[in-house]
Amino acid sequence: MPAMDVIVRAALPADPVDGLLFASAAPYYTAYAGGSRPAQRLLRTLYPRAGHTASWDVCRVAEVDGAAVGVLAAFPADACQALAQRFVRLTLAHSPPWRIPALFRHLRATAAVAPQPPAGMLYVD
Repeated sequence: MPAMDVIVRAALPADPVDGLLFASAAPYYTAYAGGSRPAQRLLRTLYPRAGHTASWDVCRVAEVDGAAVGVLAAFPADACQALAQRFVRLTLAHSPPWRIPALFRHLRATAAVAPQPPAGMLYVD
């Protein structure tokens, strides 16, 4: 495999990385939003909004030849709860009312298996 010059930089709100974010956890986002298209649309809408678990301000972008080839979300474990709650609040505003019960069922089911990093650690996804 040939060597690649990879540049990792702070993300920007306009970065076209919603597809990469989706690919990083496609089964989760698909179940959460009720399908892959709604999930991708949701990430495209929410990524530019700051202050949640999939927002540009917690991400770093990997580029090769100026093209985004990877995205990494990282934030202090102490911030997980607040960032996740904001993600849920923002998604509720972009979810059809009939999806809300399924969304909450999904949240309850995933809460049981979600990682609980110790305080003072960095959560990286």
